[in-house]
Amino acid sequence: MPRLQESRSWTILRRVPAEYFRLVKEVLSLRQKIVALRQTTHFLSRCLHHRITPNFIKNKRLDELCGLPKDSQQLRAIERQLLKTALKSKRNYMYSCLNKCIVKEKHCERFVPDRLWEEIVGESKSICDYVRSRAKTRLQEKFDRLADQQRYCRSRGVHTSNLVDTDPDGSGNMGASPKSRVTVLGDITLSNDARSLLELGPSFAPVQSITPNVSRKIVGYLQTLHERLRYRANTMRREEGAVDAARNFPALPFPSSFYKPQEADVAMDTKFQLFATSVYRVVRQHAEKRPISNLSASQKRGLKELRDCVKAGKIRLSISDKGGEFVVIPQELDKAITKLHLSDESLYCKSSEKEYKKQYRKLNRTWCSVAETAGLANTTAGGISQSSSLRYTAPSSV
Repeated sequence: MPRLQESRSWTILRRVPAEYFRLVKEVLSLRQKIVALRQTTHFLSRCLHHRITPNFIKNKRLDELCGLPKDSQQLRAIERQLLKTALKSKRNYMYSCLNKCIVKEKHCERFVPDRLWEEIVGESKSICDYVRSRAKTRLQEKFDRLADQQRYCRSRGVHTSNLVDTDPDGSGNMGASPKSRVTVLGDITLSNDARSLLELGPSFAPVQSITPNVSRKIVGYLQTLHERLRYRANTMRREEGAVDAARNFPALPFPSSFYKPQEADVAMDTKFQLFATSVYRVVRQHAEKRPISNLSASQKRGLKELRDCVKAGKIRLSISDKGGEFVVIPQELDKAITKLHLSDESLYCKSSEKEYKKQYRKLNRTWCSVAETAGLANTTAGGISQSSSLRYTAPSSV
């Protein structure tokens, strides 16, 4: 029988009749065990996704046991297979515990008094939330340490046992070269340093230190989020009461001329304060640490080279809509393609004052209709001023 992971469970068991003591204890222990196992499976899944080797695999010293070098592809494949097996084993054990817990809970619902069982379930949920939070925090710190160690080894050029998927399609081609994530158009020649940086992909983000400017941005974003959550809570509270039938449309998304703080909501403010405290604690913890760069020396040189080329107007960097990789194109070629596209008269033509006034009247009628239906003030619904000179390019076919 699994052990109770939280001492508060014994307080619940004091009210349970003696004949059902063992049954209720097994249910409580299984509930806590399932919560902890689920967090463990999340941790192993993240390690597998981010190609990080947990310590229980590193400590096996597979290189000495198998007689393979530390940087060999065969060793990495073995480590990846071990991690997959461990993840599958944890999931199977969690599902078996879940089935046992469901059966025992049905027996408790049958024999234990209804009011007592409802109290046990409510307090058990609170205990499971605490166990989940504690396990999640512990495993998150463990994952961060492993990720920091891996980035440190990469920045020093030292091998760390990364779980590289050497055979993604199961065809057995372990030595197949991965697909390039950089497309170069024109006569631009990139150095190996620049290519190695772009091969990381658009989703890669270099590690940056938490400066006072970053801290101020975090505080500002949290305040904005707090106001939005208050607005949502107040809106939901108003919808539960009387509904304003005079306004058929919601308020239009235009900024007001002054800032109006939202009314406080006790339940939402309490939850947000706990969330903000956790965010500030994490920011303060990482602000005191010296950031470890996740770029090698060659990749840093490549980053400087690309910045200089973009600043000098030699190349244009973009991301492909189809493949999601970086696309490098010379500025001259990019301008030539754009001019050729704009010269297509089937898509673009020169506008006139008559066409501009026609589109202005159409937009003004639509605006006045929507503003009148929404019940806006006359000063706001008075129409759009034609004095704002906008460059308008009308298509040849509307």
